[in-house]
Amino acid sequence: MRQPLKQAIRERFEDIELSRQQLDELASRFAAGDAPVPARKPAWLRAPAVAAAMIVLAIGGLFGTQVYQSHQDRVLLQSIAEEVADNHLKLKPLEVQGSDLPSVLGYFTDLDFQLLASPRITANSGDRLLGGRYCSIQGIDAAQLRVAADDGTLSTWYEATLPADKLRRIPDLDRGERPAEFMVRGVGIHIWQEKGIVFAAAKAAASD
Repeated sequence: MRQPLKQAIRERFEDIELSRQQLDELASRFAAGDAPVPARKPAWLRAPAVAAAMIVLAIGGLFGTQVYQSHQDRVLLQSIAEEVADNHLKLKPLEVQGSDLPSVLGYFTDLDFQLLASPRITANSGDRLLGGRYCSIQGIDAAQLRVAADDGTLSTWYEATLPADKLRRIPDLDRGERPAEFMVRGVGIHIWQEKGIVFAAAKAAASD
């Protein structure tokens, strides 16, 4: 048979050194749903815990922001890589031909930025500049250059400019950052910036 609540509470606390009156009072309060509630800690004791929680939340927010920003950067770079690979695979006819880089770059007078005669474009021994043509990256006019290697393999090089909010997401060689690398439809893509100009290089991946 089930014991009355007061009796059960009294028996539970019998081993505690309380008087009969104290036990009766405690049992009555439990039975009435008025059990004693531990006193709250003073504000000066709670402050360190609150501060620690705020720090954890701030760090978590900062980490979340960085993860989100990194994802957004990758999305932009992937989008550029897709465009570059598409242009490379189409190999549309050249609008200007020549092996002298400054002369070929001089053709692109309709661009609103200054092209850079980067030595990287024909850095490998045997590389030969064939010419160039206009194209676009992210909807902005750009220069596309075509280079042939000794074995006849073609690579395309791109120079463009982007708005500041997009430009800051491009790896900067001037700050010692490494180019972003992608493989799109069998084309190896490298993307970076130098002196505020966005570069991209595309070349078919070597077959095994």
